[in-house]
Amino acid sequence: TLPDEPFDGQEIQISYEIKNSPITVGDQKSITYDGKEIKGTDADVDYAVTDSAGNILTKGDNGYKITFDKTVKDAGTYTATIEGTGAYSGTVTKDFVVSQKEIKQDDVTSTKDELNKLYVKMDDQTWDGEALKPKPSVVSYAFDADTIDSIADTDYTIDTYESNDKVGTGRVTLTLKGNYTGTITQDFTINKGNIAAAGNTVEVYRDKQWISAGTLTGKAASGSVETLTAASNAFIYF
Repeated sequence: TLPDEPFDGQEIQISYEIKNSPITVGDQKSITYDGKEIKGTDADVDYAVTDSAGNILTKGDNGYKITFDKTVKDAGTYTATIEGTGAYSGTVTKDFVVSQKEIKQDDVTSTKDELNKLYVKMDDQTWDGEALKPKPSVVSYAFDADTIDSIADTDYTIDTYESNDKVGTGRVTLTLKGNYTGTITQDFTINKGNIAAAGNTVEVYRDKQWISAGTLTGKAASGSVETLTAASNAFIYF
């Protein structure tokens, strides 16, 4: 404030302080899990930040910077610090959310490392007379050639099985969790079992009588009847 006196030609010294403009921080830009570590300097990591006049600021030496309280990678909620830089001041703490990646049925593949697909490998099964409940041997998501994300069995649940009690094609339903979300299905092949496998009990009907099966090889489905050899009149029942 200048003194309220007539100017007398003397030099007047005025002291003043230039204060930085405080920042205001709004909503976070949406981020989805992508298998990589996320840093405050990444282009996609951002908030709506303005100065006291409502002007939109950008990250950098004269705007603001973003830092995290710990390494950010997995889906979840973290703490971000947004701090004014250059001509801008103030420090604001905000939640930073990494959303789960949503997987739909069309995203599922049986081809290993197919880009932008969830690979679910189901090994072929051999029918043994009981309902089969196999688990996937591999589950992974290929974000790019350098980022193949292996998904542990703790990051999905097995909900149901279908057509798993006979030779043919079975189906398993999985619900993803952790870094992913969604419910998907994958098919698996059930091959015919070996009737001579250890522990199997079989009987052969030949010439109007039941006889000992002995050592037999062949394949049959539950409740089916198959000829042992093309030349024989023997059938196997089980």
